[in-house]
Amino acid sequence: MGETVSTVFSILLLLLMFAIAIIWIMKEQKESKKMNKIYSVISISRVTSVLDISRTTGLAATETRELINKLIEKAKTNRDFRIMRNAYIDHQHDKVILDPKAVNNVFDRAVDSIVGGLFPKKEKRLDWTCSYCQTLNRARLYNCHNCGAGKPAPK
Repeated sequence: MGETVSTVFSILLLLLMFAIAIIWIMKEQKESKKMNKIYSVISISRVTSVLDISRTTGLAATETRELINKLIEKAKTNRDFRIMRNAYIDHQHDKVILDPKAVNNVFDRAVDSIVGGLFPKKEKRLDWTCSYCQTLNRARLYNCHNCGAGKPAPK
């Protein structure tokens, strides 16, 4: 009897630890998603006002500030967030101040050109319109699916 209770207790303890681990992982993923959203707003849209970033992402201003600070910390070790390297929040104007050298330094350009040469980006093929029957065809087709005419040569 005592052995059964001990086994059941051990199983319940393992299940509890497993549930805690899953909750922690889900929390980390959620936070990472929010940080990526903030990074996109800053890097693509070039929005630097904390309130504008907050409005765009739908996050509270305090949470936005906390996540921006985490992004700045992450940028010190992660090349994916390099635009945030040496950035800081100007609390007087409530803006993110980016370091222009962090984005466009010689080392980063050299690494990008080497990586780009080793792993070139695939050229996106576009759908094309048949010059004879004006049917829109998928990029992978070499002949028109409607009339059979050949795909025109790229310009």
